[in-house]
Amino acid sequence: MKVNIPYGNKELELQLAASKIAQALEPLPTPTLDYHTCKESIERAIVEMVPSCSSFTIIVPDITRMWTRSSLFTSQVVDVLSRLGIKAERITVLIATGSHDGATKEEIITIVGKDVAEKVKIINHNCYDDKDLVYWGETSYKNRVYLNTAVFNTDCIIIVGGVMFHLIAGFGGGRKYILPGIAGYDTIQTNHSLSILPDGTPHPNVKPSLLVGNPVNDDMIEGAGFLLKRKKSLLINIVDNGYGKLSYITVGNWYSSWQEACHFVEKFYKVKIPSLGDFAIVSPGGYTKDAVLYQSVKALFNAALCVKRGGQIIFVTQCRYGIGNEEFASALVEFKKKPKLLGEHLTKRFSMAKYVAYSVLNLVEKFNITLISDIPSSSIEELGFKHSDDLGSLINSLQGKGYIIPFGENVLPYPETTDLSR
Repeated sequence: MKVNIPYGNKELELQLAASKIAQALEPLPTPTLDYHTCKESIERAIVEMVPSCSSFTIIVPDITRMWTRSSLFTSQVVDVLSRLGIKAERITVLIATGSHDGATKEEIITIVGKDVAEKVKIINHNCYDDKDLVYWGETSYKNRVYLNTAVFNTDCIIIVGGVMFHLIAGFGGGRKYILPGIAGYDTIQTNHSLSILPDGTPHPNVKPSLLVGNPVNDDMIEGAGFLLKRKKSLLINIVDNGYGKLSYITVGNWYSSWQEACHFVEKFYKVKIPSLGDFAIVSPGGYTKDAVLYQSVKALFNAALCVKRGGQIIFVTQCRYGIGNEEFASALVEFKKKPKLLGEHLTKRFSMAKYVAYSVLNLVEKFNITLISDIPSSSIEELGFKHSDDLGSLINSLQGKGYIIPFGENVLPYPETTDLSR
């Protein structure tokens, strides 16, 4: 039978015997929201907020999370504030880059829209610039929280963010737009280092969809709370259905509205499977989710949850812009076949990019992973993955029954039975 897998802006058509397909894993059918409905919810919330505020900082995602459609919603927020009498000089847009690079002029227009970029002040957060950071307190995890100066000097904060499963935080969005989004480098590193135990092994509660007992999440909530409990704030939570449509939005309190969005994601995107498969064919979901390897491996982590140890994973991700993070790439090469050594290294000096590499290396040890990508074959093999120039023959060689996951970033497989041998 024919199977279509997203690849950049197109689809790859694969031929696979129906007897080999255990299931195509996709989100449960979700509502589809029209933009007008979303606008009404946002406008009502801003109207209620404005009387107690004279200056606003709007926090938005960086270029790696454009599925949130931040330009649409940021433009609306600025328009509503303007209509309510807030002058442009009292509005600042802060791009929550975390430890990523700042946005270029072209990327800023993509993130916030041309009208907003020309109308109000735009700041790229720089986690390395100490003079633009303010200390807010220390969490119970001994994390000293420094945040961008812009939020210290404003009355009210509006966060525009998306919610989906996250490798170490359980779920993205919400408090994550503060920590790590606008936090200092040391604050970010201390938080993320909670994902590794002192012996260099992964913390058992640091995983997608798990919030309770997850120290990374707990520290993020504490750190973000230092700011958001002291400032008037509003959080716009956006959930994408995996097919480029809006499926859910909540607008409200920074904590409770985010939790509502997390519950929605878990209900519709955590997919129960009857048993582990012999293989999986997975794509992040096409462009922009497969623009770089560093971001697209989220889909690989999800796919690994539905495959028997030693099984095959065919990872289909275009990566038109390459690997996407040099530190991540270097760690894959330097510690190839040595994930335990990298884990020990991370306990001494943590890096999120190296932690992602560590997680990938652990998967390469457990599964037979072939990367189908625009990345040159020599680089693919250097990174530790297998490569194939003949996808059709690779598909025909698959043994047993497995899963097809066209939108792997948006689906978290959940086996009904736990295979302790994994």
